[in-house]
Amino acid sequence: MSDYSFMKAGSGDEIQLSEKQIEEMQSLILLFAENTFKNAAEYVKHAKRNIIQLRDIHNCMKVEAMVFCQKDHTLQEAKKLLQEIKNEKTDEDDDDEEDDENDEEDDDENDEEEDDDENDEEDDENDEEEDEEEYTVSQCSCPLCGIIRDLDQYWDAWKPETPLEISLKKNIDKFNF
Repeated sequence: MSDYSFMKAGSGDEIQLSEKQIEEMQSLILLFAENTFKNAAEYVKHAKRNIIQLRDIHNCMKVEAMVFCQKDHTLQEAKKLLQEIKNEKTDEDDDDEEDDENDEEDDDENDEEEDDDENDEEDDENDEEEDEEEYTVSQCSCPLCGIIRDLDQYWDAWKPETPLEISLKKNIDKFNF
């Protein structure tokens, strides 16, 4: 793997982590992010909007922080995700070997990509229009939408207990938009 000697705990103390610990941390972070984005996508759909906005992500990070350590299956899901990552790395390594053989074919495709660049400019203009979608609150009665509607009350009342929960709350509170 890579050299992680540059990683610091944030408190000034250096922590030496094994490769296994680093992989486990990466899989937990990835699982947290995945759950956050799934919830944000579901919330946006329930709010009848098309675009996930920064506020949606921030709110869903709060929701996920409050339930992440409480889920019985979090570690199992993280281990499963870690195995998927390892499998993808193995597949990518195999693909890299094949890519080296196909480099000559790529030169021909580059000519076609230049034509696609013109179409990308038109897509960028459409994206700018979509970015201006107004934020609307979901009126759905599902548990996720109900929690997000009353999130300030839940978040302020939540007292994190574990070091992970404390760190999540502290860092999410720093995230302002």
